[in-house]
Amino acid sequence: GGGGAVSVLTTVLESYSPSLRNGTLGFGVPSPPAAEYSAGAYTIYATVALPGNSTTQNTVWQAGPVRGGAIAMHPTSGPNLMSTKRQDFL
Repeated sequence: GGGGAVSVLTTVLESYSPSLRNGTLGFGVPSPPAAEYSAGAYTIYATVALPGNSTTQNTVWQAGPVRGGAIAMHPTSGPNLMSTKRQDFL
């Protein structure tokens, strides 16, 4: 509705006050990631290089509130404790 573009930042979240600028991740991202917003959901498209020739990756998705333009702590109960997955790419 607002006509704004969706973008992806490779930001390392090490505190509740991250820079929110592109940074160097602990794994390779060989091509720039892209994103889109459609039907009320964001989709991120990215290719990542798995470290050490591994075929598995642990993923954790967390949804935290934003207060005053800063990331705030997410709840440490309920769905946030169940938002993990071990993905084997073989």
